[in-house]
Amino acid sequence: ALEGGRDTVAYPSLELAAKGFEPLAMTDCLNFGNPERLEVMTSFVAALGGMNELARELVTPIISGNVSFYNETEGRNITPTPSTGLVGLRRSVEKLPTSNFTQAGLEVFVVSTLKSFEFGGAFAEKTKLEPRAMGAIDRDSVRSLVASLLSVEAKGLVQASRVVGKFGLGYALSRMALGGVGAEVTGHSFADLFSERLYEVVVATSLSRAEFEEQWSMASGGKSPIRHLGRTGGLSLKIGSEVELTVQELTTVYQKGWTQS
Repeated sequence: ALEGGRDTVAYPSLELAAKGFEPLAMTDCLNFGNPERLEVMTSFVAALGGMNELARELVTPIISGNVSFYNETEGRNITPTPSTGLVGLRRSVEKLPTSNFTQAGLEVFVVSTLKSFEFGGAFAEKTKLEPRAMGAIDRDSVRSLVASLLSVEAKGLVQASRVVGKFGLGYALSRMALGGVGAEVTGHSFADLFSERLYEVVVATSLSRAEFEEQWSMASGGKSPIRHLGRTGGLSLKIGSEVELTVQELTTVYQKGWTQS
């Protein structure tokens, strides 16, 4: 519950920062079961504590919201679902980074927090591994990544960006290829592609690899790691020897795959 509360602030803050918006404030909706049950009230207190931690760290006050208790059916409580909405400010809406690859020849990187909270994610589910979670959401690391993203975005260095979320890095790259341009990525195992880490952000830039790595180093002060993934181009997404799918195949699966589930 504590990590979940932290995530409700950290993740949308990174979503804003990846597009150049400075997080300013938030509203919340806290949905829980019967607070007369010790485990429910404990979860509520922990979740709110995690939210407050990150809100203070990122200077994004909770200015409104609501709490919904007693969400249960036949004595069974819902899964705690604290949720938030954040608002941010950007100097101009011109030259916003796209969420997809839209041109060839861009260098692709993944930037991340120095410390991470990692799930087995889709890979563990697919391979029937035991669910696992390691690490913790570190507020200083989150703040540093938000600040670093805002710094490089303010200079106009990012042409495309996407925060890695559910299903991991492989899914994020697949989504970015839906813009009609593929990419070639090297040096990742299947498990690495589909594990879920909090937090990673894919960024694509027209700068050379060395130039962007230098800019990122200055922006982050070494507090937010960066890894070079590859380069955009072609009509396929190639990820090492593990994945090679055409943009058309990815688009078809994304748009129509749900009908076959």
